[in-house]
Amino acid sequence: LQQVASRLPGVRVGAVAIGAGRAQTLEIVRQNHWRIPIGFDKSGAVGSQYNVQVCPLIEVVRAGGAVVGRLTGNTWIDPARLGSRIRTLLGAA
Repeated sequence: LQQVASRLPGVRVGAVAIGAGRAQTLEIVRQNHWRIPIGFDKSGAVGSQYNVQVCPLIEVVRAGGAVVGRLTGNTWIDPARLGSRIRTLLGAA
């Protein structure tokens, strides 16, 4: 996500760690040198509210809150593939 965010001007990204504690998540953030905002959902309540059943899950949302895509699984780990799909979903291809 961080690589994609740096390549897509105007696109903002963030992540939520579901079911993981703060210390565990911060260690992963440090190891990967992430600078994107990370939220913590140790209880899983936010994940339940948004019906998250698979991780990783990326929701692509337009300004104003309309969800235009839900990308699941490791298919989207490749930054080039993810960036291309996000551009397509947002109509900026």
